[in-house]
Amino acid sequence: MALWGFDVDSVVGDLSAVLERVAWEEFGVRVSRDQFTEFHLEKCLPLGRDFIMRWIARALEPEWTLEMKPYPKAVEVLRDLAMSQPLYFVTARPEPHTVRRWLLHNLHGVEAEVIIVRAVGEFQGKVPVLKEWGVTHFVEDRLETCEILAADGIEPIVFEQPWNSGRHKFRKVKSWDELKEVIEETKTGRRRWPR
Repeated sequence: MALWGFDVDSVVGDLSAVLERVAWEEFGVRVSRDQFTEFHLEKCLPLGRDFIMRWIARALEPEWTLEMKPYPKAVEVLRDLAMSQPLYFVTARPEPHTVRRWLLHNLHGVEAEVIIVRAVGEFQGKVPVLKEWGVTHFVEDRLETCEILAADGIEPIVFEQPWNSGRHKFRKVKSWDELKEVIEETKTGRRRWPR
């Protein structure tokens, strides 16, 4: 049986929108999510690495994380899934508390014990946690993580973003509506005809 896990930033929550706001409101710099064509932003933006590190660190602080909006339909799909399995989240952030607060706030109605969050600090740390939990499918936006997952027998589902579009061989989804269909497929064993 499939057991699902999820990255948080840029999969459940729209971190790009937070980055746009923080750049402008805190630093007076205008950027657009359309410019985020590389996971490492210094490769696609005309901004220094030191500035980018400060900017991202600020965006990941609690006050901004708690402003992050979930992607459309993410909450509904996760609520439905919570009726059949625990909700497993693994983040490369260094601490889990803010992400857990954000999830508890946005997934109101889902029992707190069902929401399981682990912060691993770096993307390579996700696989051991997922193996420990028995997760078979993981939704992720970073292609390096997907490569490691696939090598360890966990099926990556790429949540499509400008920095990963068209650069991989993995199953991909553009929205939580599409992801819901993939989750349903793993329950029924039947793929739906693409619309």
